[in-house]
Amino acid sequence: MENGMKQWASSYAQMGLRVHPLNGKIPLWKGWPDKATNDLGTVAVVWDAQPAANIGVVTGRYGERYLLCLLYTSDAADE
Repeated sequence: MENGMKQWASSYAQMGLRVHPLNGKIPLWKGWPDKATNDLGTVAVVWDAQPAANIGVVTGRYGERYLLCLLYTSDAADE
């Protein structure tokens, strides 16, 4: 697989989910709830620049907080 995380992020974006890059469990973008995207061009640029980034998915608001789903490769889960 050339860039598995990019492929997964693109797949989630195609499903309409808003994704953003993570360093482990830490969002790489300040303001990630608003910057998360399902734009395939943006996803490609982000994961081309940071191919090892994990994937965060903004699932929605719960009260005053956002719910975040963290997605890892099997390698990242072993760390």
